[in-house]
Formats: sequence, structure tokens, C-alpha cells
Amino acid sequence: SFSRKSTDKFFILPDGTYYYGNDFLEEKPEYSFLFGNKKLTWSLTGKGGVSIRGSEDLETGFGGFLGLSKDKGKFRVGVNQKVVSDKLNYNDLGYMEHNNEVVTNPWIYYQEVKPFWIIREISGDIWSNYARMYNPNAFSNAQIGYNLNATFKNNYDINLNGGFEGNGHNYYETRVLGRYYAEPRHWWNNYNIQSDWRKPVTVYFHLGHSDYIDTDQHSIYTDLDATWKIGQ
Repeated sequence: SFSRKSTDKFFILPDGTYYYGNDFLEEKPEYSFLFGNKKLTWSLTGKGGVSIRGSEDLETGFGGFLGLSKDKGKFRVGVNQKVVSDKLNYNDLGYMEHNNEVVTNPWIYYQEVKPFWIIREISGDIWSNYARMYNPNAFSNAQIGYNLNATFKNNYDINLNGGFEGNGHNYYETRVLGRYYAEPRHWWNNYNIQSDWRKPVTVYFHLGHSDYIDTDQHSIYTDLDATWKIGQ
């Protein structure tokens, strides 16, 4: 239960799916919430759910997300925590994202919407991910990265993003409990620029590269697109 003052915002949103048939039970209740002050300058958000599947021996899994963040102003900061057990199963259509993981994600964000020099507005963030397996409780990977966006007074946009990932352990690809593929440390950067999207012709250019430090593997990739709006 949560206490609530008149100056607070608090929402609980129930959701879920339930299937019964052929002596097979499948339940997937989910709940999410948002809790913050009146202007929502800060918030505590969360989502959690369980899956109960089986006929005779029921298999129960759980997952949850919790985020605490400052959401308004030029400077923003937050941290997210996700926990998904190895038994959580939301596989309805033959596809499921990773379960069996615990991920911590702190981030810092800054934006400036007041024009200066040749720039109309700019924003950027620095983020980090630290991941472990839920079962077994073992290190998986750690990343740190950045993202920078700027819009110029001529309505051109640029985006710079990149990051670094240390030596990691991939437990998913082996398909064998307790064994992993060793993934070497590497870094990457991407550079994107787009011309004025309001014009009849818009041009987009992308250049990226990555470097696996210990294996001496290098990649360079690029993309050039043009869009012509007919009738504009």
C-alpha cells in the first residue's frame, strides 16, 4: 500500500492476460504505477508482473521495473532497476525478450532550449548499464555511453552517440545453463546529420565505426538517404 497526499500524483494501472483450457493454466497479471509530486518534477515509476504456467506442476516467474528520476528542468537525473527471474515466461507468439537478468541503469541528462550562437536547441545524456544474471547470480556485462542531439537555426539536426562495453559474458547464446560466450571489450561511435525536414528534399547521412580492442577487429559503416516530398 502507498500513502498519498493531495499534492501527489499516484496511479496504479492493472493489466494482464489469462488463459484456461485443456487442463493448462496460464496467468500473466501485471501492475504499473506512477508516484510523484504535483508538477511531476520528480517521479517514482514501476511495473511488475508474474507468469504462472503449467498443467500439473505450475511454473511461476516474476519480473519488475523500478525507476526514480527528476523529470523537469535543464538538468535531469535518474536510475532504473530491472529484475526478471529465469522462470518468467510471456511467450505468447513464439518470441520473448531476455528474461533471467538484473540490470541497473543510472543516467544524467541536460538540455538547453534557449538559442545561442548557431544552435537553436541542444540536449545530451550520459548513461550506464550494469547487468547480471538472475540465476546463476553472475556478472554479464557493463556499458557506458553518451548521446548528443543538436538542432541548428537552419533546422539541420545532428546526433552523436557512442559507448564502451567491457569484457562480457553472454549466457544466452550457449543455451547451456552456467556456461557463457566470452565477449571482448569494444567501443563504438555513430555520427548522424539530417537537413531541414520541412524542405521538399531531405538528406540524411550516417557514419559509424566500432573497434574490438583485443581481437583487432574494426568496422566502418555508412548510410546516405534522400527523401523527396511530392506535392509540397
